[in-house]
Amino acid sequence: MNQIIIAEITGPAWVDMAAAVVTIVSFPIIAWQAREAQLSIRSQSLASVYTLFAQLDLFFIENPELRPYIYGGETGRAMSASEVAAAQSEDEKKDLARNEQSRKEALAEFWTDTIYQAYRQKKALGLKTMGPVEEYISNIYVRSKLLRDFLDNNNDWYMEDFKTLARSGLPENTVKQAG
Repeated sequence: MNQIIIAEITGPAWVDMAAAVVTIVSFPIIAWQAREAQLSIRSQSLASVYTLFAQLDLFFIENPELRPYIYGGETGRAMSASEVAAAQSEDEKKDLARNEQSRKEALAEFWTDTIYQAYRQKKALGLKTMGPVEEYISNIYVRSKLLRDFLDNNNDWYMEDFKTLARSGLPENTVKQAG
């Protein structure tokens, strides 16, 4: 009779009991791992956003003459008077103006693409972190005609929610409709 009891304990009932215990114990471990993975993703996304903004800062360290186009609402030319005066002919002056316009367009595209990449981290970062980033995006587009014009002229390049956010600080009558 003792052999039968031992056989039943070491048989399928014991395996089922062990499986149930392992399953119960593993749920908190899996939940902890999922939370740690979420924190890791959020941390990596935040580091990515900080890197993007650092790149923008470095860009203006290297190109301070372009800063007014983003932060100062500058709409005119960034060429210095000496550059214009140094041009020998009308053709050279036109070339300078074309180069300057190309440089401003490249700046607007670089800036918008960088901010857009930061914005696309929204889900990973959560509302607490993205609130100030979204406020910054809205404010920068209010201040910069160059960025507003770029977004208007390249309306199909960006997701609708990003464009809505970028234009959210503007008075209603200044927002261009897609089309």
